[in-house]
Amino acid sequence: DLYASGHECEEFWYTNLISSTGPQSCAGGAYRELNVYVDGHLAGAQHPFPVLYTGGVNPLLWRPLTGILSFDIPAYRFDLTPFLAWLIDGQAHNITLFVVGNYQGNWFLDGVLILHEAPQGVSGGSVEILPADPRVFEETSQNQSKTLVVQKMQNTAAFHVRGSLLLGSGQQLTSEIEGHLTAWSVNRFEGADSQETTGRFLSVLTSYRNGAQSRSTISNYPLEVKDFSAQDKTTFQLNACVKFDRNIDTTFGSDYVVVLQNHMESCAVYNRSLTNRSQINVQED
Repeated sequence: DLYASGHECEEFWYTNLISSTGPQSCAGGAYRELNVYVDGHLAGAQHPFPVLYTGGVNPLLWRPLTGILSFDIPAYRFDLTPFLAWLIDGQAHNITLFVVGNYQGNWFLDGVLILHEAPQGVSGGSVEILPADPRVFEETSQNQSKTLVVQKMQNTAAFHVRGSLLLGSGQQLTSEIEGHLTAWSVNRFEGADSQETTGRFLSVLTSYRNGAQSRSTISNYPLEVKDFSAQDKTTFQLNACVKFDRNIDTTFGSDYVVVLQNHMESCAVYNRSLTNRSQINVQED
């Protein structure tokens, strides 16, 4: 289980510029991916969910509900079963946690290794890194006018591993993990005061035991964020709208499916006096 959360310049990683334009801008591009490696070999990959915390984008968006997962981010589960033949050989091994694209921000990463002990001993086994489609990543930025910058991102990635264990009884167990990731996003920056983000992050992870599918998880995260700010000598105003989903469909064998769906859509106008710091004007729909 991998507990992961982005902070500082990584809190809104899906809106980050490709390169920094000043001390107040966040760079590294708008793509992030959670990776787990075993002894330098990719064991799993998933997209992080774009969590919007309680003050994110516009504080008034989160009344009366806070953003999805903003109070409790669950762990991302990675199946390392194909690597058991290495991990139980009595030698030292390295499990590495990594965030693709983490350029200048902070990610808190905490890994918990969960083991299920079997009554039978193991007399041998193997690990096989199988061919997978190579990563295809492209991110571009184009000035479409004097004030408008459009940044586009596309990514596809995959991994495939297989492992086997030979039990003391002579029985051989095989496990296999296959993953496919796709993502796209468009960021429109209008001057320093307006930004629109649309995108989708999709992960498909499939596990097999002895050749039969045991579990398949599809994680689908569409996202839309619109943010505009303006101020004069007396007031500061922030207009914002968000629409995002957390959809996770898990199929266990061929028997049953568990579907988790969260959808949130909200707009808010925040207006604050610059002459009286305690005065906040709230516009209610």
